[in-house]
Amino acid sequence: EELVFVGLCCFSMDNACNPLLFSSILLVILSSYVNCLCQTVYLARHGETAYNAEGRIQGTLDKSYLTLNGVDQAGGLGTFLVEEGIVFDRVFCSNMTRARQTLSVVKSCDRCSSKPGLLPPEKVDGLFREIELREWEGLLKVDIERDEPELWRTWRTTPDKVVMRDASRPLVDLWERAGECWSTVLSSPTMQGSNTLIVCHGALGKAMIAKAMGEEIRAFRDSTFALTNAECVEIEFVDGVGKRWRRRHPNEGEWHKRKSIANLRGGWAADARPSCRRRVIAQVGAVVLSPLPLTPAF
Repeated sequence: EELVFVGLCCFSMDNACNPLLFSSILLVILSSYVNCLCQTVYLARHGETAYNAEGRIQGTLDKSYLTLNGVDQAGGLGTFLVEEGIVFDRVFCSNMTRARQTLSVVKSCDRCSSKPGLLPPEKVDGLFREIELREWEGLLKVDIERDEPELWRTWRTTPDKVVMRDASRPLVDLWERAGECWSTVLSSPTMQGSNTLIVCHGALGKAMIAKAMGEEIRAFRDSTFALTNAECVEIEFVDGVGKRWRRRHPNEGEWHKRKSIANLRGGWAADARPSCRRRVIAQVGAVVLSPLPLTPAF
């Protein structure tokens, strides 16, 4: 879409256009896009756990560990990152055991590679923990469906309306925390073209992807954003705003673009720099309105 925008600007210049005006606008466009802060985030879910295999709700209950299959999945994730040769500037990890185990396996793959050192020391943060499902944690999903059919049906259809016994609203709280996660990641010191790795959980990861793409909370039930165990997705940000994302491991998918180019209203994107497009429009406007000779200067 950026190329289309540049093309439209150039197309609007007819043969009678002042060459100096044309060159000035083109220079503004190119310099503005070069000054955009581009970041790439690789977000991965932990490998399979015993609770995953049994069909139990995990949430923030930290009593389930990776199965042998989960360790193998984490190894596949680590191998993928090593083979891609992605050098990470930062690593964030959930404080929950299953996520830390997954990252540990990934780090082992890095250490054993021919070119180790792709991963810097991680920052373990409880902010990246899984959704809090209170009294459901540790229970089999089939038992919850049997004992609380109406609430379970609500969770499957309109999860943002679920209210637990202590009056907490799991998805509403998670959605807000997903924004806080992005605020932490994107506000950390970084540089042009930086790569960040996040190892977290299924529900949080799903919320973070949707949130980065400017979706509303109802998008949580959209399977488009769902993550399987040890799956990794790539998300591109420009000036703190998510532009597009795709699946990378175990299967590579097509790019999904943000539906709107506007910044999110409030939350983690409220303090983002003006978009490249807005800066270009403002600067082009300044050039067009500035006094310029009506005849070529050469």
